[in-house]
Amino acid sequence: MKKIRSIEIQGNRYVSKNEIREKIKLSKGDLLTEQALKEDIENIVSLGFFLEVNAETVEVEKGVKLIFNVKEKPQIKKIVFRGNKHFSDR
Repeated sequence: MKKIRSIEIQGNRYVSKNEIREKIKLSKGDLLTEQALKEDIENIVSLGFFLEVNAETVEVEKGVKLIFNVKEKPQIKKIVFRGNKHFSDR
């Protein structure tokens, strides 16, 4: 087991890093375990905003840098109703 020296989040565009961080229980200084990492990935997925969440580690001096990579679901920008004759569009 390696000690976590830093944690990064990559790939987010619409969901804030703070919102994602709130779901991560691991923190700087903790020993990285497979079970804790799996739980944190599941916690991030539970937000419901991501198609994919994974993690990687990079060896650094006296430990690892933990990087969570997220891929967000597409955002709905516009909904158009066609054929509506009974209700106002507003």
